[in-house]
Amino acid sequence: MPSTLDFAPQALSNEDRMKRYEKFADEIAELVRTGVLAPGEKVPSVRHASRTYGVSPSTVFQAYYLLEARGLIQARARSGYFVRESAKRPLHEPDIGPRMAETTEVGVSDLVFSVLASLGDPDTVPFGSAFPSPELFPLQRLARSMGQAVREMPPQQVITEMTRGNPDLRRQIALRYMVSGVMLPMDELIITSGAMEALNLCLQVATVPGDLVAIEAPAFYATLQVLERLKLKAVEIPVHPREGIDLDVLEESLERLPIKACWLMSHLQNPIGASMTAEKKERLYRLLQRHDVPLIEDDVYAELYFTKERPRPVKSHDRKGLVMHCSSFSKSLAPGYRIGWVAGGRYAEQIARLKLMTTISPSVPAQAAIADYLQHGGFDRHLRKLRHTLEMQQGQMLASAARHFPAETRVTRPSGGYFLWFEFPQQVDSLQLLQLALAQGISLAPGQSSRRPSAFATARGSTTAAPGTAAAKRPWNCSAHDPLVLIRISTPHLNLFIGRTGADNARRWNSPAAAEGPPMHTTASSSPYNYRVVRQFALMTVVWGVLGMALGVFIAAQLVWPALNFDTPWLSFGRLRPLHTSLVIFGFAGSAQFAASYYTVQRTCQVRLFSDGLAGFTFWAGRRWC
Repeated sequence: MPSTLDFAPQALSNEDRMKRYEKFADEIAELVRTGVLAPGEKVPSVRHASRTYGVSPSTVFQAYYLLEARGLIQARARSGYFVRESAKRPLHEPDIGPRMAETTEVGVSDLVFSVLASLGDPDTVPFGSAFPSPELFPLQRLARSMGQAVREMPPQQVITEMTRGNPDLRRQIALRYMVSGVMLPMDELIITSGAMEALNLCLQVATVPGDLVAIEAPAFYATLQVLERLKLKAVEIPVHPREGIDLDVLEESLERLPIKACWLMSHLQNPIGASMTAEKKERLYRLLQRHDVPLIEDDVYAELYFTKERPRPVKSHDRKGLVMHCSSFSKSLAPGYRIGWVAGGRYAEQIARLKLMTTISPSVPAQAAIADYLQHGGFDRHLRKLRHTLEMQQGQMLASAARHFPAETRVTRPSGGYFLWFEFPQQVDSLQLLQLALAQGISLAPGQSSRRPSAFATARGSTTAAPGTAAAKRPWNCSAHDPLVLIRISTPHLNLFIGRTGADNARRWNSPAAAEGPPMHTTASSSPYNYRVVRQFALMTVVWGVLGMALGVFIAAQLVWPALNFDTPWLSFGRLRPLHTSLVIFGFAGSAQFAASYYTVQRTCQVRLFSDGLAGFTFWAGRRWC
């Protein structure tokens, strides 16, 4: 009997939890993303936006500060706010045309393992990693949740929750499904050791060794590893950089080949970053339903969208239990906790039994910790901050790449996530680039790691495309001299990468970008003000705050202890009596100013200094990259 879900405050939508300035900022951001506000165009002034949208000027200022922090707009001295130019010379999108599906046995080269091995060095900038930067996660808050959950855990809970997982965690996950428009019974959810275990279990219940599985090309390298381990054959379906998998090729493959399962990422596909539209997702489900082929939907990046609304998965169209929807908290909350799940549909019972015969159960304390955090820790607030950070870093990387990479470079522009797929000019070898980057302490993911090894022996210009198609006119980029590179953007060392390699490689590749100035490795300020001036102003503000605080404490002490009264010709306590209130306020305002200055400069690297009511001004001096 499916478990019923009672409504709770946690089931509020993201929009209900957002503050007014965040909603207004998202509306402006959507105009920028859709091209209504073009790069370089001026956004509505504070006064005009306040009148038009019916919000206060302070709300508009906060929204513009937030958009500035995201890298979408920038302030110009005495001119207002303008949509940021992502680059003076924007890079084009990779031209990946359609081709015929290919059936092949899978073999994983040593390249994947060498790339993964390089990530063990803490001094390496991990642009080739499959995980976001751990500095973006609320690990301290999670630790408190784990301590609280373990202390309150009944002894029998350690045993009873080993089959399908923590019921509180499954309930919270089901509530999040409900908010996104997918109604699931709790009994369909099974907690796993990360999404990889969920994907492995789904593949094992739907196939046997030797079966054909439709996958994307290029694909996540772990997909190739799993297929190789289970001795399955891959049917590669090409992926468009924006629209996702080619459904026409998939339909032809389903009619021609005995495909037993499809393993796809409908949203923010790794490594391309493509996202299918709602219409394509519905068409995909109807196509698989007609052929009765189960879909293993890998949706680990579901929470990392930049758009206003969260895209619905293919699972939202499933009425017959044909879709096994897999996800985890590894990409959005806690990579090391290894907590994932699968909504197994008609295969849920088989998945639960197979899991019991293999790993039995994920970490019970880790499940309890995440359940407590989802209920009390502010998960949606963390996600908004994470998405804003990733969007800002994507803009910085695209701008830096356009400035320093060769003019012929192409790059994807995903609507979320933390991957960028670069296609360099023909003379650039991604393997050689990897070696050069590793020598500088930077890890990359060459394009070969996302494709079956046999494809790299195919000569450029092979006849794998259907006659008359765009792919037949422009060959598929999968030769031994592969110019494709995957770069992860969720690292605090973005500009360090450009600073280490940008100028040298631009000169090595004879790029005109070499003459465009020094690499951006010191500041990514979105403000027209110079940070040195800001730092001096902050120092002056701190001094002012200390003096004001001392004077306020001195006057307050005289009020409390009359014995401290100094009745001298040059300082009379009686003369100061009418000013007591204002001086005490001045002192406390100085204290607040001092605390704000210290926090903004030392902790957040944002010099946003607010004065007290006496001074009556607000100073915004931009951001400094930490």
